[in-house]
Amino acid sequence: MASSRNQGSEIHLDDLIQALSDLPWQSEEQARKIAAALGFSQQNPQQHKVKTNRSMPVTGTRNRIRARQSLPSPNKTISTPTAPAPRIELPDGTLPGTLSRLEDLTPPADEAQQPDLNFERFDEHEYSAIDPSSLFLDNTSRGLLTALLQTVRESRKLDLVKLIRQSSKGILPSRFPYQETGSLEHGCQLLLDFSDSMIPWWNDLEALHNQLNKTLGKALVNRFQFTDNPEQAECWTDADTPATWKPLGGIPNLVATDFGLPNQRSTYRLQRRWRAFIDRCEKAQCPLIFLIPWEHDDWLSNNLGGYPYLFHWSPATSASQVKSLIGIGHRVAP
Repeated sequence: MASSRNQGSEIHLDDLIQALSDLPWQSEEQARKIAAALGFSQQNPQQHKVKTNRSMPVTGTRNRIRARQSLPSPNKTISTPTAPAPRIELPDGTLPGTLSRLEDLTPPADEAQQPDLNFERFDEHEYSAIDPSSLFLDNTSRGLLTALLQTVRESRKLDLVKLIRQSSKGILPSRFPYQETGSLEHGCQLLLDFSDSMIPWWNDLEALHNQLNKTLGKALVNRFQFTDNPEQAECWTDADTPATWKPLGGIPNLVATDFGLPNQRSTYRLQRRWRAFIDRCEKAQCPLIFLIPWEHDDWLSNNLGGYPYLFHWSPATSASQVKSLIGIGHRVAP
C-alpha cells in the first residue's frame, strides 16, 4: 500500500506512518502485518504506534530525513558506557629536570658585553623634573614687563633742547622743561583668564604673576582672575569676600587671554565679551595691554579697536618691539 502523498516506487517511513494512521488496526499483530506488507518486516511496530485520533500526516524536510534512517533492531541490548580512566595524581614537590644546556650560540661582540663607561642607566639614578620655560623667559621678562607697563613722568634732568627752542622764539618758559622718563610707580592690575581654552597656559599665567612680583613688587601688583566675563574678574584679599575689578585712572591693566580663539572665530561673541571692558578702560584713561599666547591677525585688532595694545605672548617678543609701539611709556593724566 503506497502513500497518497508519495507516488514513487519507493516506500519510506512516512508511508508506514500514514498507513498506520489511516487503517483501523486493533492490535499490535495487525500493525506488524501492515508494516510487513509495506516491506518493514524487521521493525518494531510498538515504536510506531500512533494514536487513533491522529489524522494529519507528518510533513517537513527534517521528518523526511529522519524517516530514511533505519530503525534499531528490537533484539539489540543496551550497554552502559565504560567508566572514565582514574585521575592521575601528580606527585608533590619538583621533579628533577632532564634538559641539558646547549652552548652552540655565537658569543656577543666585546662592545656589546662591555658598554661605554660614560653611559648612565636612567633607572639607576633619580632625576628631578624639568620645569618648562615660561612664555616670557626669566632673563628677559624684567625688560619686557617694564616696557609694557611703565608710564611717562618728568625726570630731574633739564630738557636743554626744548629750553633752547623756546628761548630762541623769545618766549620765556613759565617753568623749566624736564626730560621725560619711564616709571613703574603706578604698578598694574593683572587680569588672568582661567577659562577652559586657556588650560594649556595655566602654568604660564602663574609664571607671569611671579615675574611681575619680582619686577614691580607684590604691593604694586593687583591680581584678578576670570573665566568668562573680564568685567567680573575677582581679586581675593585678606577679607572673606572677593573684590571685583574696576578700572583705576593711570594704572595700566595687563590682560593675559586667548579671547576664546581660534576655537570660535565670532565677531559677535568677541564684541559681547570685550567691548564694554575696553570702553570702561578707555573712559577711565587707564592703559590696556593684551598678551595673547598665539599669533593674532588683523581681524582681531580691527574688532578690538585702536585703544588696547596687542602683543604676542611668546619668547620671540622683545622689549625693543614693545618700545617701538608704546614708546618711552604710557601717557596718563597727572
